[in-house]
Amino acid sequence: MIKEVQALLDKHDKVTIVTHLNPDEDTIGTALGIYGILKNAGKEVEVVNQGRDTQY
Repeated sequence: MIKEVQALLDKHDKVTIVTHLNPDEDTIGTALGIYGILKNAGKEVEVVNQGRDTQY
């Protein structure tokens, strides 16, 4: 599975990290950690979080 993820990362320059609904501190921390790793690898990265109170 690691090889498949690496192949996808090698293929794309933009990455969106999507967390589960109403993310807790651990989720946000993990997303930001992955964000940092990918930014250091030269990727364009965004993190998307959504709470239940979000208006559409």
